[in-house]
Order: sequence, then structure tokens, then C-alpha cells
Amino acid sequence: MNPVVLQIASGNAFFIGMTLTVIAFVLRLWLSHRIAVVLLMAGWLAGLSLVIVSANPMSWWLYGFWLAFAAGVRVLFIRGTAASRAAATIAFASLSLSLCLIELPYRLAQPVTVFTNQPVYVVGDSLSAGIQPGERVWPAVLSDLTHLRVINLARPGATLETARDQANRIDTANAVVILEIGGNDILGRATPGEFYRQLDRLLARLKQGNHRLVMFELPLLPFWNAYGRYQRVLAEKYRVTLIPKGRLAAVLGSPGGTRDGLHLSQKGHNRLARTVARLLRIEKPVQVSRGAPFTVAARSAPTAPEGSGLPKESMPDHPHGQARRAGKAGGEDQKNDHHQVFPLIARQVREQQLAGSFDDIISHSRFRV
Repeated sequence: MNPVVLQIASGNAFFIGMTLTVIAFVLRLWLSHRIAVVLLMAGWLAGLSLVIVSANPMSWWLYGFWLAFAAGVRVLFIRGTAASRAAATIAFASLSLSLCLIELPYRLAQPVTVFTNQPVYVVGDSLSAGIQPGERVWPAVLSDLTHLRVINLARPGATLETARDQANRIDTANAVVILEIGGNDILGRATPGEFYRQLDRLLARLKQGNHRLVMFELPLLPFWNAYGRYQRVLAEKYRVTLIPKGRLAAVLGSPGGTRDGLHLSQKGHNRLARTVARLLRIEKPVQVSRGAPFTVAARSAPTAPEGSGLPKESMPDHPHGQARRAGKAGGEDQKNDHHQVFPLIARQVREQQLAGSFDDIISHSRFRV
């Protein structure tokens, strides 16, 4: 993939363009030589162009406001005073930083918890189904890497509408469903409105099974902003975890990652599987049988430091010391004993939760309630 196209599709162009425009204005405050001014003007125009073509799924009014602000600062550099230029540059840099911070969370992948006994389904198109007989597509490689049961439902040429047939084949509840779908709709010239309606129906269908949904954010070419914006809107509506578009774009743009610039080669499948595997946080399910006593792990009793001359029984949490104090407190009723024991157990539960997992609390216990 062309490096410039890769930067646009991955969303990097947005941050690069913002940075270039701010740097151009800041340097212009001090540089006035003709050659420097020309170079800074070129950098400013390049930054504006990158932001415009970045296809960042940001609201159009934010784009318009930022562009109008940039034009206004440029006018001040021609007609304004030194003080007004500096103030405008600071304000523009603050605005640009704010927009970058708004976009930044979508660049950070969120981990997805998967239990070892939980099936993982893949709903997708040819990027997941493959186009060559016998090739090891990334869902199969993902199963090998994670030892999870991964069921690949993807079909070549699938769209958001036909993907509902794949969703209907999921016959279990509470599964993890990874969606790699929607690219054929965009390439097929579906309108943003139609894209929104079909994706909404697909996600609504999958949510009926109480599934944990994970969706690849689609790499976008210039002026395809609306598709990405609708993806994010629906992801928030249905609580879908988005895999940042930069992850898929990086695989598509890697050397030897595709066969034809779009469909993955075996190297691309392997790399995409590793990318997804790094996002999964695999855990063992907690098994608590009904009617079984709840148990709490107890701390080992501390001992007196060597050479201190103190008897071990003098330590506050030592069993002998506890027994001695219990003897002195004879005559207290059962209710008071419970008042002493339960705070101790609660404290030990909190400490054990900080030190280890809930499994450890159940399996290494000595106190019983």
C-alpha cells in the first residue's frame, strides 16, 4: 500500500496535519526570512490538506470551525500585531490539541475479556474467509494462538445485510463475536444512511444473544468520514468494543501482507491473528457450586523478628495470642464473637483480592462462614 494512503487510511494523517499546522504558526512568530516564510507556508498548507483528507470521523462542524480558525490566524499574521499573532497562535494550538485528545481514545485498543469456555465467533467477509483454497485464515490462526474455540462464519463478498445470515447461525448465548464487515458496502457505493441502517440491524440482532461484541473499525479513504462516524455512534449505542482502524490498516499496508492490496496473504492472516490475540485477555471462569460453603483465604500468622526477645505468641495475629485473648474475654456471647470474626474475614478478603484472583480466595481457604 502506498505510504501516503496508509497514513490516511490508518488515521495518522489527522495527527500529522494538526502538528504541521501548529508548528508552522509557532515558527512563523520568530522567522521572517523570505525562504523561511515560503517553507512554513508550504508546511501549513500540507497540514491543512492532511487534516482534510484524513477521513477522521469527526463532526463536520468541528472540521469547519478548525479550518476557519486556521484561516483567521493566517490573516492575523498578515495584518495583525505581534501580540495578537502570539495570542491567536496559542489559542489555535490549544484547539488543535483538544481535537487530538478527543480522537486519541479511538486510537487506543481496549482489552477484551474472554473465558476459556466461551466460544468466539467471527462475522466477516473475504478478509476473514480467505480467497484461496486451503489457506489458514486469521480466525483459524487465532484459535491456534489462544487455544480458544473460534468459529469462522465469514463469507466472501458478505455485506452488512447478508451478514445477518451469519449472525443467525450463532446458536449459543453469551459468546464473543468479532465483526470484520462493512468494507464491501463502502466499496459497493452504499450511502452512509444505508450503511447506518444495515449495521444497526446487524448489531441489534447480535445483541439479542447477549454477546460481547468486538468490531474492526474500517480504514477510510478521503471524504469517507460519515461511515466511520456511524460506526462509532452505533458502537456506543450497542456497547461494542472497537478495534482501532490503525491496527487493520497496518496489516494491509505491511510488506507482503496482501495478495492484491486488499485480500490478505498468509503472512497478513498470521499478523492479523497476532494483533487480535494481543487484545484478548483470556481468563478461567469462576466455578462456584450451589450450596457449597463460601471460603476465605487466611493470612499466615506473623512471627516475632529474630533477636527481638519477644515470644511468638505476643504477635497480634498469632493463633496462640488470639487464643489467649479469647480466653481472657470469656463470657462474651456468640453474637460478640461474630462481630470480631466477620471484620477480620472481610479485611482478609480485600487483601486477598488485591494479592490474587478470586480463584485463590476459594481454593486456598481455611476460614469458613
